[in-house]
Amino acid sequence: MAEDNQIQTPRRGSPAIFATALGIALGFVVVTFGAMTMSMYLGERPLKPAIENYFAKYNASDFAPIYESAAKPLQDSVDQDKFMTNQQLIHEKLGEYQSKTIRGVKIVRERGPAATVITYDATFAKGPATVALAFQGTGVDAKLVSTEFRSDLLPRPERRGRG
Repeated sequence: MAEDNQIQTPRRGSPAIFATALGIALGFVVVTFGAMTMSMYLGERPLKPAIENYFAKYNASDFAPIYESAAKPLQDSVDQDKFMTNQQLIHEKLGEYQSKTIRGVKIVRERGPAATVITYDATFAKGPATVALAFQGTGVDAKLVSTEFRSDLLPRPERRGRG
């Protein structure tokens, strides 16, 4: 006669508990990613007019007004002729700006007022570049503090810097 009193060992987890835990973890990742993405776009919004103005003037090769309306730190670090020469060289190597995708927004404070640095993956007529634009202030009062273009199409000295 077979014995019916076999000892049953408890199961070490069930598929339902695993699925629930996995669902909660994935939900947390989605909410966190969504919040970070939203904060980038919200951080960009106050500077959007200044950014669009910069790229419009860049495409028109109208660099003098960019320099003249720039913040004091940019004007103190580079003279107008050098700024215009650097911007023109960048324009010649990359071509006209076509589109951009936001990559990040950060606040930087180095001796003086804080600056908001917005980084983009941008497409130009002759190829891609990463562009970082730093501004002090917001909206129409935002003033350019620095530009940085990173691309294999640019000579080394023009890849970084204030101009």
